[in-house]
Amino acid sequence: AGVKKIAEKAFFNSPNALTDIVLSDEVVLVCQDAFNRGTVFKSITFGKGITDLASQVKMSLLGNAAERIEFKTITEVPAPVNAGGTTLYNFFKGSTKVKEVDLGDSCVGIGANAFSGSSVTNVILGAELAAIGENAFQNSKLTSISLPDALTEIPEKAFSGCTALKEVVLPAELVKIGDEAFAGCTALAKVTFAEGCSPVRIGNRAFSGCTKLGDLAVPDSVEYVGDGFLDKCESLTNLTGGAGIKELDVDALGNLSKLCVHSSN
Repeated sequence: AGVKKIAEKAFFNSPNALTDIVLSDEVVLVCQDAFNRGTVFKSITFGKGITDLASQVKMSLLGNAAERIEFKTITEVPAPVNAGGTTLYNFFKGSTKVKEVDLGDSCVGIGANAFSGSSVTNVILGAELAAIGENAFQNSKLTSISLPDALTEIPEKAFSGCTALKEVVLPAELVKIGDEAFAGCTALAKVTFAEGCSPVRIGNRAFSGCTKLGDLAVPDSVEYVGDGFLDKCESLTNLTGGAGIKELDVDALGNLSKLCVHSSN
């Protein structure tokens, strides 16, 4: 039988020449500090034996162990959990080393605050991902993200403060964009609604402070636009679509002064 458990501090004294770790599908438990050492690994790949991070990976701040982390069959990245002043688990929030995370094709959910404040620049999402928690990527270093069509809601502050995020394509099944979902994304220059994308609600300050955003085409399916959803978008000069809007908050456009609005009617 192969190795099923990676013991505590298993790689503590491993040589710096060891840069990449690939766990076999037989590994079902990774203990505390298993990958901690003086230098960071280039990559760690978890095999199919790891499906539940919360119960099978006991490491705190896994994101400080390697620059790239790949999973094959995890079902979710759970929200960080603290109890009695002790962190029970926190895999990526606030991590400073990880650059890329591949969640694999089995991951269906990302918990609240899961990657917030982290150094991650790219997260590869599988087609089955259906839910992202509030603040999931808030204030992270994301430069790009490809959102799968199964995602129906972008919740409150999910990507707020991602100052390196330059472009986002909103998925086809999206119904709701939450309050401040992309607020303060100061590098965000292009927002595209995928073909067939029919959101109904855009929340308060959803794109507030996106100072590089030059134009936005709002789908005609949108019925409600919240307070200040484009406030402080200083570069925005062209707003199109939105023929289906039934309720437009009085302050929806915030302090915009140089804006040409075109209805699709």
